[in-house]
Amino acid sequence: MPQSSLDFKYRARLGDGRSRTPDEVTFEPRPQITIDAVWIQSPAYIPERPVVQQDAKNIRAYDGSRARVRIPCKNPSTRRS
Repeated sequence: MPQSSLDFKYRARLGDGRSRTPDEVTFEPRPQITIDAVWIQSPAYIPERPVVQQDAKNIRAYDGSRARVRIPCKNPSTRRS
């Protein structure tokens, strides 16, 4: 689906039926996210498998490592029903 920024209303039809009231699509700006913190767990071939917190801008890890990342959202999306 192509990007859009214009809200719109629509109705659906299928066979002999159609929606009773129009539905609405509302667009919101994309949330702004940043990587806040990163933890790396070394792979099984490293003794004791330490978990190390690293700088989010320069992540370094051995092949087979696992990562946990904290990503806060600056303008969280709202849900409407």
